[in-house]
Amino acid sequence: LNNVYLMGIPLWGGFATAEQASRIVQSLFDSAVGMWSRYGIRSTSSKDPLYSNADIIYPYSNWRGPIWVNANAMLAYGLAAYGYQEQALEICHRVTAVLANDIVTTGTWHEAYVSSPPPLNLNQNALQRTLLLRTAVL
Repeated sequence: LNNVYLMGIPLWGGFATAEQASRIVQSLFDSAVGMWSRYGIRSTSSKDPLYSNADIIYPYSNWRGPIWVNANAMLAYGLAAYGYQEQALEICHRVTAVLANDIVTTGTWHEAYVSSPPPLNLNQNALQRTLLLRTAVL
């Protein structure tokens, strides 16, 4: 079983049943699954053998562990839409804290961050284009 952030996309798309949504939320936030980190939802579970925070393009390790702001925004929107405001806001708080720290320390923000301390940014030249979570915060 490969646990990746995509398991939460049915929430964002609005096509999960209430029972499916409950199972998805359980998987995203259960420490035994390894998706939840102190900075947000990982792109790939820390329990996965392919998990990596390396900043390399081949073989696509950027999507095998780091926290992606756009993916976390989609997950937060989906969680809020299904009534999981507490979890959506927790993602907002964690990702926003990483972005704020990045702005203070580097003068900009980035689209991806390693999912283990410290929250170093990845893709140094790519500005994050996703503005966060207006709906999830409401």
